[in-house]
Amino acid sequence: MKNVILFIMLLAGSSLAAQIQNVQNQTLQDLQYYVRTNNPAYAAAEGSRYLQDDFVPAKINGILKTQLVRFNVPDNVVEVKKIDGEIMALSFSEGYIIRLQDGSGKIYETQSVINEDDKKETTFLELKYQDDNFKLYLKENINFTAAKKARSGYEPAKPAKFTKGVNTYYVLGVPSGSKAIIALPKKKKNFYQFFGKHAKTIEKKAKSEKLSLKNGEDITGILKAYFELP
Repeated sequence: MKNVILFIMLLAGSSLAAQIQNVQNQTLQDLQYYVRTNNPAYAAAEGSRYLQDDFVPAKINGILKTQLVRFNVPDNVVEVKKIDGEIMALSFSEGYIIRLQDGSGKIYETQSVINEDDKKETTFLELKYQDDNFKLYLKENINFTAAKKARSGYEPAKPAKFTKGVNTYYVLGVPSGSKAIIALPKKKKNFYQFFGKHAKTIEKKAKSEKLSLKNGEDITGILKAYFELP
């Protein structure tokens, strides 16, 4: 009997080890597609479409090999640079956890969300906070404005440009138990209404403690207060 139990334990252990090894040995080859980075509309554009211009090292999911990544915001693409210099992109048909290895400690996730227009989309978000009740994500926005030709001597031509937009915060777990990742409203009135019957209580706390709806740590404090309510 002891021999049978020992055999089962060894079999289970080897199975788990094989699963871990399989994850570590995975590659992104089947999860990428080529990205054209020479969009004519972007030619000579001022500013940058990336959260960081340079590719940075990152661990993706449980894959052992370090990848080089950067985040293309207007095109909603996570770019991956291969050894031969070819630029690929993660297919959003899969879910990813991307841990930057540049010393920042930043973690990004690709997630299906409900955006500010109340529409579903899949995008990449930075994980700012998580506990047993909720997760808070940050979406840094970059807007693209196309070039404009001169209409007259009084209205000169304007070059294409990228400009930083207002950040969007997303939350998972609010209202309590919600399974959807939802964009938090930017306007104060709509933000507090997001908390339903607790709207006035949350608004009063935010005002008394001078919490900003544009600051991730302050929003985290507001969400914690929500879950402390009776």
